[in-house]
Amino acid sequence: MTPSKGLPKRLLRPFLIVFVLGAVTILAPMLWLQLLRGSKMVYNEMRGAPAVALAAGQRIYQGTEVAGPLFCVVYAPFTYWLYAPMVWFREPQSALLMGSSTALAFYISPLICILLRFRKEPRRLPASAAAMALLFFAFTLSSPALAYSSTYLHADGPMLGLAGLATLVLYFRHESMGWIPPLGCALLTVLAVGTKQTAIPMMLGVPVIAWYLGNGRFSIRYLMGVMIFGLAGAGGIVLLVQHPSDVALNIWILTRAEFQWIKVPVTLHVLHTTLLPLLFTGMAMTVAALAVPSRVPWREFRALLIFPAMALALLPGSLLGMFLAKGDQNALSPFVYFALLSVLMLVYGSVARGFPAANYWTAAALTAAGLLVPMAMEGLRPAALNEALQPGKSQIAFAYARQHPGQVYFPDHPLSQYLAEGRFYHSDWGVGNYLEARIPLAADAIWKYTPPRALYVAYPSAAPGYYLLPFLAPHRRLHPISELSGFDVYELER
Repeated sequence: MTPSKGLPKRLLRPFLIVFVLGAVTILAPMLWLQLLRGSKMVYNEMRGAPAVALAAGQRIYQGTEVAGPLFCVVYAPFTYWLYAPMVWFREPQSALLMGSSTALAFYISPLICILLRFRKEPRRLPASAAAMALLFFAFTLSSPALAYSSTYLHADGPMLGLAGLATLVLYFRHESMGWIPPLGCALLTVLAVGTKQTAIPMMLGVPVIAWYLGNGRFSIRYLMGVMIFGLAGAGGIVLLVQHPSDVALNIWILTRAEFQWIKVPVTLHVLHTTLLPLLFTGMAMTVAALAVPSRVPWREFRALLIFPAMALALLPGSLLGMFLAKGDQNALSPFVYFALLSVLMLVYGSVARGFPAANYWTAAALTAAGLLVPMAMEGLRPAALNEALQPGKSQIAFAYARQHPGQVYFPDHPLSQYLAEGRFYHSDWGVGNYLEARIPLAADAIWKYTPPRALYVAYPSAAPGYYLLPFLAPHRRLHPISELSGFDVYELER
């Protein structure tokens, strides 16, 4: 390298080091605050109720006949096994933080795999590795869909991580003629589907992409693996049910969700706004590729389209989930997550394959990450800081239930009540699932699995649901308790 060519790099290196260190200094505490905030959400207790039920000796799937406490089950069963270890902790804050950390660990596992693989590339560039890592975390923290999915106790984090790992196996080993890569890809896909049903399009997407890339043997062996592991998973589910109607009930609950046309333009606007940073990054990469006078063989480039193709395969399910009455922004996370991984793999592939535009693509990713870092600092707002640092509702419910066991029923806090009293009762969303599916519930079935000596029922103020309240306190007579700040406490009417 001539001195004139090496001079710009030497001048830019100190600025790059300062930029990376500054971004890490900002993003690391923002990620920790997001974890803390996720562990304080009442929502996490409701979604984690099946994991608590497993620890309490219950089966995951429930039938039309109420044979035990009801809890919210709308996803495939593997999710709840993953989160079950959190019940080993003695306090809800530690347990929920463990659950949020589990979700994050799965969520970032594809990035870790990408960076470990990148270290082995002969043409690796530290700037490119920094660009991929910073863009991943900055975009995650600035995107409501991904911030939600990555740190909440939900099926999204594990599903996204397992689906990303399956696609990485396809990317790196799509030319393999052996059995292990397609079977490994099949196992990861089945686990992803077993975590959340929205990963089902991958079962068709992987063999189609492998076939297009010219490896029909990979496709056939992958499908054989899906059949083997899928049947094994179905056999495992049989062990978790008491009657055939149990699984049908949970499918019926999902299909009863109402489609809302009014949410179509809102969803498209949210999706467009969320993807703007990646769209601008892609435009910059395209301009750089057109500006650099070079030819890249199609065979070298087409493997980089694996992740965009998978994102498109997951797009219809993402949109449909958002269109439903109770669809939230996390429904868009499969498509948005794979769009993010697509940009990372464009940087990876351009460097690993020696594309002339590799440096420009790295610069585009670094620029996008730098622009997103201030957006990720949204967690420093006073309201967000208070939410993350103040004691959560779970801790308040746990402390009261421990001091006054059996006196107050907390339907939105099944984990806290279980850790404090060692008993598992109906969760509010579990009852809500039955009511929304229009399955009648007798009053006796409700009272049978509530605290027998309880005098009051307490809900966090403005909490969603209140499904149990018409059964337990139809007249809604309030009875404020000073120790339960932030709760609406009602007298039970037996």
